[in-house]
Amino acid sequence: MRRILIGCFLLVASVMLGMAQDAASRTEVETAIAQLELDEAAALAQRLPTSHEQRYYDCRILFLRYLVSEAPTHWKSFLPACKSTLQLLSRLPDTNPEKQVMMAELYFIRGAGKMLHKRMVGAALDVKNACSLLDQNQSAFPDNVEQKKLLGVYHVAMGSIPKKLRWLSSAVCFRGDLDTGLAYLEEAARSSRLMGMEAEVILFYCEKNLLSEPEAALVRATQLTERYPGSKILAYLKLSGLLELRRIDAALDFCAEMEPLFAAQTKSADLPIWDYTRAKAHYFRLDFAEAERYFDRFLDRYPGKTLQADAMFRKGMALALQDDYPAARRVFHAMMNLESSSFDEDEYARHMASIYRFREPNPVEKTLFRARNLFDGGFYTRSVGELEAVQAEGELGGNEQTELYYRLGRNHQALGDLAAAKQDYLNCVQLEPGRALWMKVYAHFYLGQVYEAEGGLAEAREQYETALAYDDYEYQSGLEQRAKASLHRLRKQK
Repeated sequence: MRRILIGCFLLVASVMLGMAQDAASRTEVETAIAQLELDEAAALAQRLPTSHEQRYYDCRILFLRYLVSEAPTHWKSFLPACKSTLQLLSRLPDTNPEKQVMMAELYFIRGAGKMLHKRMVGAALDVKNACSLLDQNQSAFPDNVEQKKLLGVYHVAMGSIPKKLRWLSSAVCFRGDLDTGLAYLEEAARSSRLMGMEAEVILFYCEKNLLSEPEAALVRATQLTERYPGSKILAYLKLSGLLELRRIDAALDFCAEMEPLFAAQTKSADLPIWDYTRAKAHYFRLDFAEAERYFDRFLDRYPGKTLQADAMFRKGMALALQDDYPAARRVFHAMMNLESSSFDEDEYARHMASIYRFREPNPVEKTLFRARNLFDGGFYTRSVGELEAVQAEGELGGNEQTELYYRLGRNHQALGDLAAAKQDYLNCVQLEPGRALWMKVYAHFYLGQVYEAEGGLAEAREQYETALAYDDYEYQSGLEQRAKASLHRLRKQK
């Protein structure tokens, strides 16, 4: 859920909502924002014809400044600006079709920010206000296509909400429907002259993270980068799409291609997440020196907490895998002072660092980590070789045995050997692990995928439902969304 939410929050902010009048000026603002030229965008916004347009864009630019940097000063500036702008917008006549959509957008992004700050009650109230405004706007202006993007976000997010956030859908009285949300987003992408790109960007995140359609997501991201060359935000989407498909060499080639373009954009804001993603590409290739370099760049340039723990843990493991445990241990100890971000990746990183700060990973654990990296990089045959070496060593603990079968299954599935993958997953789900429980749960999900590929829809449904029955494990939110989307797909095949 969090991945979808943070993806949506970043991208809702990435291209500002524009309305009917003075379209050329608004297009200029939106183009500057897409290029992350935020100072230029702010200056252009002041040339818009009405004060409510100017203030609205100011708020959105402030929120984007916060999202790309997570600097507290930008959040503190955004909150009063948002409050006063909502008051200004509320005084517009109800006959203005822009009024409620613009207010809903501001409530939505403020709620998103509050959720990131763990202010869940305030977030729920803002989201509920946004839902109410959209409902009113639908009644008054049913043909207003500009509301379809935000309606699409709500339906997709609420229609696949995980257990730990189920209270939110009850609090806002909005259950959501995945098909309806996707249809709204597609309509906005086709028909909205002002929000089409933004709707496409959100569809990219749905395809990549929710619907398990990474090829379609990459095609969409590539088309967007061709239409808006040099956009850091859209380039990041393409890079993340390449990593999702485990095309590591292509990802690093793309980084090298974009580097001179980014260097020439002297007015463009920094995007530290680019360095984090590039570091992971090197990490998956076991190119640890370069991985450390880019993880350090990310950590030095990003003042926020999101993905900080994950970046530090990966850096620490890179050191441990190069047999420099004293340096790795210092990193793991330093992680204990980090503020929690509540992101799945960060929570898992903190959990593992709490173990390895007291003892060095043993040889089996190191080999399993290398195998994991190689799989994440798409080097499946090499990963299987590492895993088979572990298997040949004999007796393993419950966690190690669970991970061994899980990772063998993922590799065999990626290589197209479904029979071997099925047996690996069946071996995995029969075990009773400790901290590797999340791998057992994910094995149920991927076993469902294997059954579905073989035409065993009833067996697939059973595995997806079994995965959803588990609770309190790492990476839970992301799996629940994917399992729900898979069950939804199976229901449509009846």
